[in-house]
Amino acid sequence: MKKLILLFPFLFLFLIGCQDVIDLTLEEGEKRIIINGRVSDTLPVYVDIYATANYLSASTNPRISNVTVNLYENEVLVATLVENDTVAGNYIDPFIGSEGNSYFIEVIVPEGHPYFSNTRWVSAPEVMRRIVPADSSYYQYQLEKPFFDEGYYAYVMFTEPAGLGDSYRQRIWRNDTLWNTQYDINVFNDEFIDGRSFNDVDLPASQIGTVAKAGDIYKVELSSISAEGYNFLLLLQEQTVQVGSTFDPPPAPIFGNIVNADDPNRLGLGYFFASRLTYEIIEIKE
Repeated sequence: MKKLILLFPFLFLFLIGCQDVIDLTLEEGEKRIIINGRVSDTLPVYVDIYATANYLSASTNPRISNVTVNLYENEVLVATLVENDTVAGNYIDPFIGSEGNSYFIEVIVPEGHPYFSNTRWVSAPEVMRRIVPADSSYYQYQLEKPFFDEGYYAYVMFTEPAGLGDSYRQRIWRNDTLWNTQYDINVFNDEFIDGRSFNDVDLPASQIGTVAKAGDIYKVELSSISAEGYNFLLLLQEQTVQVGSTFDPPPAPIFGNIVNADDPNRLGLGYFFASRLTYEIIEIKE
């Protein structure tokens, strides 16, 4: 059996598993708004809006339609998102952001709406931080040895820019299908790797494995995130891996950067990110 192991020769000590859809529930009785989204320098901006379902309910979090979603760049309105015709509660716009600029969204729920009527929600400003592309990528076939199964191994080589304060999120697609699951929230920062080149570092490698075949194509996305976004995803990952057995406590709300604009003590769930993106494509061939 041949396997593909995707190696980032710098993440083993720092990689925390991450999920793209942030979908939390609360204890019975309380409902909160959930707002998730991202503005980037590469892809159109998107925002997903939900209401929480009760923790003991079998229903999923209902999506919220028919609200106004505004995007601000450096406190100037630059786009009003449009609700997706095919996905309720998903709002999109072709706007592309730029490194160094600050972004936040405003969600206005009209009076008479069945969810959170006559409220206005905003995200805390996020500055789009820097990122650098991968230096190179390659793969090779290796025989079995200690800590390594026989199979294909892929490598992404990366130089972390000098200067502390950078945080990152990684997502992987295999043949156009997102590989990350709810237990794979992959985030790391430069606390121990600032300015290091991973072509020659002595840090152990991170392994992400799956059975592979010739023709498989892997797309690796690395995005810059703020320190606040990094901490939010760490908390989310910790809670995600705890939930799953009858002995686990009900999930507690993890508050991101969403707040009621008229009542700062009223918090929403979710996070709106501002990220630069870089991609690396790896195609497995015999």
